Amino acid sequence: MGALLAAWGVLSSLLSDFVDRRLGAELDAAARAVMAVSDWDATGGFVVLPPPADPRFEQPLSGWYWQVADAEQVLARAPSLVTGNLGPSGLGVLGPDGASLISRARGFTAPGDGRALTVTVSLPASEAAAELSAIRRPLLLALAVLGAALLAAQILAVRAGLVDLDRFVHAIGSVRDGKAKTIPLPEVTELRPLAEELNRLIAVNAAQIERARAHAGDLAHALKTPLAVLGNRAGPEDAALIDRMDRTIRWHLKRERAAAAGLDPAASCAVEPVLADVEMVLAPEARRRGIAVSVTAQDAPDFRGDADDLAEIVAALAENAVQWAEGSVTVTATRAAS
Repeated sequence: MGALLAAWGVLSSLLSDFVDRRLGAELDAAARAVMAVSDWDATGGFVVLPPPADPRFEQPLSGWYWQVADAEQVLARAPSLVTGNLGPSGLGVLGPDGASLISRARGFTAPGDGRALTVTVSLPASEAAAELSAIRRPLLLALAVLGAALLAAQILAVRAGLVDLDRFVHAIGSVRDGKAKTIPLPEVTELRPLAEELNRLIAVNAAQIERARAHAGDLAHALKTPLAVLGNRAGPEDAALIDRMDRTIRWHLKRERAAAAGLDPAASCAVEPVLADVEMVLAPEARRRGIAVSVTAQDAPDFRGDADDLAEIVAALAENAVQWAEGSVTVTATRAAS
Protein backbone atom coordinates (compact mmCIF):
# COMPACT_ATOMS: atom_id res chain seq x y z
CA MET A 1 0.00 0.00 0.00
CA GLY A 2 2.91 2.34 0.69
CA ALA A 3 4.14 1.84 -2.89
CA LEU A 4 0.69 2.79 -4.22
CA LEU A 5 0.65 5.95 -2.12
CA ALA A 6 4.12 6.85 -3.39
CA ALA A 7 2.99 6.19 -6.97
CA TRP A 8 -0.05 8.41 -6.38
CA GLY A 9 2.18 11.20 -5.14
CA VAL A 10 4.60 10.94 -8.07
CA LEU A 11 1.89 10.67 -10.74
CA SER A 12 -0.12 13.47 -9.16
CA SER A 13 2.93 15.72 -9.23
CA LEU A 14 3.61 14.85 -12.88
CA LEU A 15 -0.01 15.53 -13.84
CA SER A 16 0.02 18.85 -11.99
CA ASP A 17 3.19 19.87 -13.85
CA PHE A 18 1.61 18.79 -17.15
CA VAL A 19 -1.53 20.87 -16.53
CA ASP A 20 0.56 23.89 -15.48
CA ARG A 21 2.72 23.67 -18.59
CA ARG A 22 -0.28 23.22 -20.90
CA LEU A 23 -2.17 26.18 -19.42
CA GLY A 24 1.04 28.24 -19.38
CA ALA A 25 1.53 27.49 -23.08
CA GLU A 26 -2.06 28.60 -23.70
CA LEU A 27 -1.46 31.88 -21.84
CA ASP A 28 1.79 32.46 -23.77
CA ALA A 29 -0.04 31.93 -27.06
CA ALA A 30 -2.72 34.44 -26.05
CA ALA A 31 -0.02 36.97 -25.03
CA ARG A 32 1.75 36.59 -28.38
CA ALA A 33 -1.58 37.08 -30.15
CA VAL A 34 -2.15 40.39 -28.26
CA MET A 35 1.42 41.57 -28.95
CA ALA A 36 1.08 40.76 -32.65
CA VAL A 37 -1.87 43.16 -33.12
CA SER A 38 -0.70 45.91 -30.73
CA ASP A 39 0.08 49.28 -32.36
CA TRP A 40 0.23 53.04 -31.88
CA ASP A 41 -2.05 54.90 -34.26
CA ALA A 42 -1.36 58.24 -36.00
CA THR A 43 -2.87 60.22 -33.15
CA GLY A 44 -0.60 58.57 -30.57
CA GLY A 45 -3.30 56.29 -29.16
CA PHE A 46 -2.64 52.65 -28.34
CA VAL A 47 -4.85 50.08 -30.08
CA VAL A 48 -5.15 46.30 -30.18
CA LEU A 49 -6.86 45.53 -33.47
CA PRO A 50 -8.29 43.12 -34.04
CA PRO A 51 -8.48 41.80 -30.44
CA PRO A 52 -8.04 38.06 -29.75
CA ALA A 53 -11.08 36.16 -31.01
CA ASP A 54 -11.22 33.73 -28.08
CA PRO A 55 -14.80 33.99 -26.72
CA ARG A 56 -13.54 33.46 -23.18
CA PHE A 57 -12.01 36.94 -23.31
CA GLU A 58 -15.46 38.31 -24.22
CA GLN A 59 -17.43 36.81 -21.31
CA PRO A 60 -17.65 39.31 -18.43
CA LEU A 61 -15.62 38.40 -15.34
CA SER A 62 -14.80 34.99 -16.80
CA GLY A 63 -11.31 35.05 -15.30
CA TRP A 64 -9.84 34.93 -18.80
CA TYR A 65 -8.37 38.43 -19.09
CA TRP A 66 -5.73 40.26 -21.04
CA GLN A 67 -4.46 43.79 -20.72
CA VAL A 68 -1.62 45.98 -21.98
CA ALA A 69 -0.11 48.64 -19.70
CA ASP A 70 2.91 50.84 -19.47
CA ALA A 71 4.52 51.86 -16.22
CA GLU A 72 1.76 54.32 -15.37
CA GLN A 73 -1.57 53.16 -16.76
CA VAL A 74 -3.57 50.44 -18.48
CA LEU A 75 -3.67 51.12 -22.19
CA ALA A 76 -5.95 48.31 -23.40
CA ARG A 77 -7.88 45.47 -21.86
CA ALA A 78 -10.13 42.52 -22.67
CA PRO A 79 -13.91 43.05 -22.70
CA SER A 80 -14.15 40.37 -19.95
CA LEU A 81 -12.55 42.83 -17.48
CA VAL A 82 -15.60 45.12 -17.92
CA THR A 83 -14.45 48.31 -16.11
CA GLY A 84 -11.74 46.71 -13.98
CA ASN A 85 -8.09 45.99 -14.65
CA LEU A 86 -5.15 44.00 -13.30
CA GLY A 87 -3.15 47.07 -12.26
CA PRO A 88 -0.39 48.81 -14.21
CA SER A 89 2.11 46.11 -13.30
CA GLY A 90 -0.27 43.35 -14.30
CA LEU A 91 0.89 41.28 -11.34
CA GLY A 92 -2.43 41.09 -9.53
CA VAL A 93 -3.40 37.63 -8.32
CA LEU A 94 -7.08 38.52 -7.93
CA GLY A 95 -9.54 39.58 -10.60
CA PRO A 96 -12.02 42.43 -10.37
CA ASP A 97 -14.51 40.07 -8.74
CA GLY A 98 -11.96 38.86 -6.17
CA ALA A 99 -11.46 35.43 -7.82
CA SER A 100 -7.95 33.92 -7.82
CA LEU A 101 -6.06 34.11 -11.10
CA ILE A 102 -3.09 32.45 -12.78
CA SER A 103 -1.28 35.13 -14.79
CA ARG A 104 1.57 35.46 -17.28
CA ALA A 105 3.21 38.86 -18.00
CA ARG A 106 5.61 39.63 -20.83
CA GLY A 107 7.36 42.84 -21.78
CA PHE A 108 7.40 44.15 -25.34
CA THR A 109 7.31 47.33 -27.50
CA ALA A 110 4.76 48.16 -30.13
CA PRO A 111 5.44 49.83 -33.53
CA GLY A 112 5.16 53.61 -33.51
CA ASP A 113 6.50 54.20 -29.97
CA GLY A 114 9.49 52.76 -28.18
CA ARG A 115 8.13 52.82 -24.68
CA ALA A 116 8.15 49.60 -22.66
CA LEU A 117 4.83 47.80 -22.45
CA THR A 118 3.63 44.84 -20.45
CA VAL A 119 1.01 42.40 -21.68
CA THR A 120 -0.69 40.32 -19.00
CA VAL A 121 -2.88 37.31 -19.72
CA SER A 122 -4.71 35.40 -16.99
CA LEU A 123 -7.07 32.50 -16.46
CA PRO A 124 -9.15 31.52 -13.39
CA ALA A 125 -7.29 29.37 -10.86
CA SER A 126 -10.52 27.42 -10.27
CA GLU A 127 -10.48 26.24 -13.87
CA ALA A 128 -6.93 24.93 -13.52
CA ALA A 129 -7.88 23.17 -10.27
CA ALA A 130 -10.98 21.63 -11.90
CA GLU A 131 -8.96 20.36 -14.86
CA LEU A 132 -6.34 18.84 -12.56
CA SER A 133 -9.05 17.26 -10.43
CA ALA A 134 -10.71 15.78 -13.51
CA ILE A 135 -7.41 14.08 -14.39
CA ARG A 136 -6.56 12.98 -10.85
CA ARG A 137 -9.96 11.45 -10.08
CA PRO A 138 -9.72 8.52 -12.56
CA LEU A 139 -6.12 7.97 -11.52
CA LEU A 140 -7.10 7.80 -7.87
CA LEU A 141 -9.94 5.41 -8.69
CA ALA A 142 -7.63 3.17 -10.73
CA LEU A 143 -5.04 3.08 -7.96
CA ALA A 144 -7.76 2.33 -5.40
CA VAL A 145 -9.03 -0.58 -7.50
CA LEU A 146 -5.46 -1.81 -7.97
CA GLY A 147 -4.81 -1.55 -4.24
CA ALA A 148 -7.99 -3.48 -3.44
CA ALA A 149 -7.04 -6.15 -5.98
CA LEU A 150 -3.53 -6.47 -4.53
CA LEU A 151 -4.91 -6.66 -1.00
CA ALA A 152 -7.41 -9.35 -2.03
CA ALA A 153 -4.65 -11.28 -3.80
CA GLN A 154 -2.45 -11.04 -0.71
CA ILE A 155 -5.28 -12.28 1.52
CA LEU A 156 -5.95 -15.20 -0.82
CA ALA A 157 -2.24 -16.04 -0.97
CA VAL A 158 -1.99 -16.01 2.83
CA ARG A 159 -5.09 -18.17 3.17
CA ALA A 160 -3.77 -20.61 0.57
CA GLY A 161 -0.48 -20.78 2.45
CA LEU A 162 -2.31 -21.39 5.72
CA VAL A 163 -4.33 -24.19 4.11
CA ASP A 164 -1.10 -25.92 3.07
CA LEU A 165 0.34 -25.38 6.52
CA ASP A 166 -2.84 -26.78 8.11
CA ARG A 167 -2.55 -29.89 5.94
CA PHE A 168 1.05 -30.25 7.02
CA VAL A 169 0.03 -30.02 10.70
CA HIS A 170 -2.66 -32.69 10.15
CA ALA A 171 -0.08 -34.93 8.47
CA ILE A 172 2.19 -34.62 11.52
CA GLY A 173 -0.81 -35.36 13.76
CA SER A 174 -1.55 -38.51 11.76
CA VAL A 175 2.00 -39.74 12.39
CA ARG A 176 1.66 -38.89 16.07
CA ASP A 177 -1.64 -40.79 16.33
CA GLY A 178 -0.26 -43.83 14.54
CA LYS A 179 -2.44 -43.40 11.43
CA ALA A 180 0.60 -42.89 9.19
CA LYS A 181 4.25 -43.86 9.39
CA THR A 182 5.67 -40.98 7.37
CA ILE A 183 4.74 -37.43 6.43
CA PRO A 184 3.78 -37.04 2.76
CA LEU A 185 5.75 -34.39 0.91
CA PRO A 186 3.62 -31.22 0.72
CA GLU A 187 3.01 -29.37 -2.54
CA VAL A 188 4.52 -26.20 -1.11
CA THR A 189 8.21 -26.15 -1.96
CA GLU A 190 9.17 -24.30 1.22
CA LEU A 191 7.70 -27.04 3.44
CA ARG A 192 9.35 -29.98 1.66
CA PRO A 193 12.76 -29.71 3.37
CA LEU A 194 11.01 -29.69 6.75
CA ALA A 195 8.93 -32.76 5.82
CA GLU A 196 12.06 -34.60 4.64
CA GLU A 197 13.91 -33.78 7.88
CA LEU A 198 10.95 -34.95 9.97
CA ASN A 199 10.73 -38.20 8.00
CA ARG A 200 14.44 -38.80 8.60
CA LEU A 201 13.89 -38.12 12.30
CA ILE A 202 10.98 -40.58 12.34
CA ALA A 203 13.14 -43.22 10.63
CA VAL A 204 15.94 -42.71 13.17
CA ASN A 205 13.46 -42.91 16.04
CA ALA A 206 11.98 -46.14 14.64
CA ALA A 207 15.45 -47.65 14.36
CA GLN A 208 16.18 -46.73 17.98
CA ILE A 209 12.92 -48.35 19.07
CA GLU A 210 13.77 -51.55 17.24
CA ARG A 211 17.21 -51.62 18.85
CA ALA A 212 15.67 -51.09 22.30
CA ARG A 213 13.22 -53.93 21.77
CA ALA A 214 15.92 -56.24 20.49
CA HIS A 215 18.10 -55.33 23.47
CA ALA A 216 15.24 -56.10 25.86
CA GLY A 217 14.60 -59.46 24.18
CA ASP A 218 18.28 -60.40 24.28
CA LEU A 219 18.47 -59.42 27.93
CA ALA A 220 15.42 -61.54 28.72
CA HIS A 221 16.91 -64.63 27.10
CA ALA A 222 20.31 -63.98 28.69
CA LEU A 223 18.85 -63.82 32.22
CA LYS A 224 15.88 -66.19 32.19
CA THR A 225 17.80 -69.33 31.25
CA PRO A 226 20.53 -69.01 33.94
CA LEU A 227 17.85 -68.09 36.48
CA ALA A 228 15.82 -71.17 35.58
CA VAL A 229 18.92 -73.35 36.01
CA LEU A 230 19.58 -71.79 39.41
CA GLY A 231 15.95 -72.42 40.36
CA ASN A 232 16.29 -76.10 39.53
CA ARG A 233 19.53 -76.46 41.47
CA ALA A 234 18.58 -74.36 44.47
CA GLY A 235 17.04 -75.85 47.55
CA PRO A 236 13.69 -74.92 49.12
CA GLU A 237 15.37 -72.34 51.31
CA ASP A 238 16.51 -70.40 48.18
CA ALA A 239 13.23 -70.61 46.28
CA ALA A 240 11.92 -67.31 47.68
CA LEU A 241 15.13 -65.52 46.68
CA ILE A 242 15.04 -67.02 43.17
CA ASP A 243 11.38 -65.99 42.81
CA ARG A 244 12.19 -62.44 43.94
CA MET A 245 15.02 -62.22 41.41
CA ASP A 246 12.72 -63.48 38.67
CA ARG A 247 10.05 -60.88 39.53
CA THR A 248 12.65 -58.10 39.60
CA ILE A 249 14.03 -59.09 36.20
CA ARG A 250 10.55 -59.32 34.71
CA TRP A 251 9.65 -55.90 36.12
CA HIS A 252 12.70 -54.23 34.61
CA LEU A 253 12.17 -55.96 31.27
CA LYS A 254 8.56 -54.83 31.17
CA ARG A 255 9.60 -51.30 32.05
CA GLU A 256 12.22 -51.31 29.30
CA ARG A 257 9.76 -52.61 26.73
CA ALA A 258 7.09 -50.14 27.81
CA ALA A 259 9.58 -47.27 27.49
CA ALA A 260 10.54 -48.46 24.02
CA ALA A 261 6.89 -48.75 23.01
CA GLY A 262 6.22 -45.28 24.33
CA LEU A 263 8.79 -43.95 21.87
CA ASP A 264 6.87 -45.42 18.96
CA PRO A 265 4.20 -42.91 17.84
CA ALA A 266 2.68 -45.48 15.47
CA ALA A 267 2.06 -48.17 18.11
CA SER A 268 -1.64 -48.90 18.55
CA CYS A 269 -3.95 -51.90 18.78
CA ALA A 270 -7.62 -52.79 19.03
CA VAL A 271 -8.79 -53.36 22.62
CA GLU A 272 -11.54 -55.96 22.15
CA PRO A 273 -9.36 -58.82 20.76
CA VAL A 274 -6.82 -58.32 23.56
CA LEU A 275 -9.52 -58.51 26.26
CA ALA A 276 -10.97 -61.61 24.59
CA ASP A 277 -7.54 -63.31 24.80
CA VAL A 278 -7.20 -62.36 28.47
CA GLU A 279 -10.66 -63.79 29.18
CA MET A 280 -9.73 -67.06 27.47
CA VAL A 281 -6.50 -67.37 29.50
CA LEU A 282 -8.26 -66.69 32.83
CA ALA A 283 -11.26 -68.92 32.09
CA PRO A 284 -9.78 -72.20 33.57
CA GLU A 285 -8.73 -70.58 36.85
CA ALA A 286 -12.03 -68.67 37.07
CA ARG A 287 -14.08 -71.89 36.58
CA ARG A 288 -12.01 -73.65 39.25
CA ARG A 289 -12.81 -70.88 41.70
CA GLY A 290 -16.41 -70.55 40.58
CA ILE A 291 -15.97 -66.99 39.32
CA ALA A 292 -17.84 -65.66 36.29
CA VAL A 293 -15.67 -63.50 34.03
CA SER A 294 -17.24 -61.13 31.51
CA VAL A 295 -15.49 -58.76 29.10
CA THR A 296 -17.07 -55.75 27.38
CA ALA A 297 -15.18 -53.56 24.91
CA GLN A 298 -17.78 -52.45 22.40
CA ASP A 299 -16.94 -49.14 20.66
CA ALA A 300 -13.77 -48.83 22.75
CA PRO A 301 -11.03 -46.64 21.18
CA ASP A 302 -7.72 -48.16 20.13
CA PHE A 303 -4.98 -48.51 22.73
CA ARG A 304 -1.95 -46.29 22.15
CA GLY A 305 0.72 -48.95 22.56
CA ASP A 306 1.59 -52.59 21.82
CA ALA A 307 -1.00 -55.35 22.21
CA ASP A 308 1.40 -57.31 24.44
CA ASP A 309 1.71 -54.40 26.84
CA LEU A 310 -2.06 -54.01 27.05
CA ALA A 311 -2.48 -57.75 27.57
CA GLU A 312 0.02 -57.75 30.44
CA ILE A 313 -1.64 -54.76 32.11
CA VAL A 314 -5.17 -56.16 31.88
CA ALA A 315 -4.08 -59.73 32.72
CA ALA A 316 -2.32 -58.60 35.88
CA LEU A 317 -5.40 -56.74 37.09
CA ALA A 318 -7.87 -59.43 36.03
CA GLU A 319 -5.78 -62.26 37.55
CA ASN A 320 -5.69 -60.43 40.85
CA ALA A 321 -9.43 -59.81 40.61
CA VAL A 322 -10.16 -63.51 39.95
CA GLN A 323 -8.02 -64.47 42.92
CA TRP A 324 -9.90 -62.23 45.35
CA ALA A 325 -13.40 -61.93 43.85
CA GLU A 326 -16.36 -63.73 45.46
CA GLY A 327 -18.78 -64.13 42.54
CA SER A 328 -17.90 -62.39 39.31
CA VAL A 329 -15.31 -60.24 37.55
CA THR A 330 -16.26 -57.72 34.88
CA VAL A 331 -13.70 -56.09 32.61
CA THR A 332 -15.07 -53.08 30.71
CA ALA A 333 -13.28 -50.84 28.20
CA THR A 334 -15.02 -47.64 27.08
CA ARG A 335 -14.24 -44.16 25.84
CA ALA A 336 -13.90 -41.65 28.66
CA ALA A 337 -15.99 -38.49 28.44
CA SER A 338 -13.84 -35.57 27.27
